[in-house]
Amino acid sequence: MMKKLLAAAVCIALLSGCSPRKDEQLRVLTEIRSQLEQSNKQLENVNKKLALLETEIKNLQRRGGMASPGFQTLRSDPVALAKIKLPENPTDIQVTEYIQKIQGASANQNVFSTTDPQVAMYAKIGPGHLDVVMSALMTMQNPIHLRYALPKLVGKSDKDFVLKNLPQYPQLITSVFENGWFPEARKTIIEAMENTQSFHEFERVVPLMIATPEDQKALVRIFQNNPSAGGLAARIETFPDIDFGKLAETAWKKHRFSQRPWEILPYAVFAVKNGVKDAFPYLFSQSLGQAPGRQYHVPGYAGISLPYLINELLDRDTELKETFAWYNKNAGRLVFDRQKMKYVLSGAGTTPAGEK
Repeated sequence: MMKKLLAAAVCIALLSGCSPRKDEQLRVLTEIRSQLEQSNKQLENVNKKLALLETEIKNLQRRGGMASPGFQTLRSDPVALAKIKLPENPTDIQVTEYIQKIQGASANQNVFSTTDPQVAMYAKIGPGHLDVVMSALMTMQNPIHLRYALPKLVGKSDKDFVLKNLPQYPQLITSVFENGWFPEARKTIIEAMENTQSFHEFERVVPLMIATPEDQKALVRIFQNNPSAGGLAARIETFPDIDFGKLAETAWKKHRFSQRPWEILPYAVFAVKNGVKDAFPYLFSQSLGQAPGRQYHVPGYAGISLPYLINELLDRDTELKETFAWYNKNAGRLVFDRQKMKYVLSGAGTTPAGEK
């Protein structure tokens, strides 16, 4: 269903916004359509993997494979849930009471699934009550079931609310896609991405926003200004006509003292890859603190190995502790060779960062 809506939205844009004289616009829209199709295929694969994972988790739970000592799987109260009824054509007050009752019957639940009865119960609310639904979603202790049901609570009549409140409620981005509102929501989405702390909600948007230089400039601006947008780093590295050395220096200086430490890592990786050696101490501190064999998750850099990256950039082939000792001894002499994209000791035939 989502795929058909997205394809239809793009086709409408192609038919209404293009003429034989607008070759460039046609090219851009065609590229967006291609990216939408690719995104939908990826989403289908993700949904399949999630379904398999959910099944595996349930099997493990049944066998006790996930239970730590003292852990007890708790469900909702089925008797209490069965007594909860939503009136026909409910008012916002009645919807709020309905949500509160479901929450009360689910208070002790600690294992969740999209097939839990609460999801279907929330879906009965239907469109037209987003104001109270989103208020509840943002304040309730456990919003998982309501979050699962959210796409079914958004209809065409909610369009104005969604587009107006997307920066406040980034969880609505899925409904923007499902209802074909992406083209007209583009500006609002960019504004939301520039300020949100829930940047992960917008990750699926990124592949659709690289078709034009304007889009790419917007993503660079977001990466530079929003400390939660570090996951854009690897994507930005593919953009043409970017002064990566300058961008890396600016972004690192701005985000290296972020109040949310896990957000610093992608900026540190981007920095050292593009000539900012001052970010090495942070990467060493993260890498040396890892358990042996543990891969550190770096947003935007899937499967990256920090020890390997450090040694590759410093042109070393030693254990990380030895590399760290070598770095401390030679840090003052290290310069970035932009042709080799590695750090070398000064005086060894280098092309310093910032020079071509």
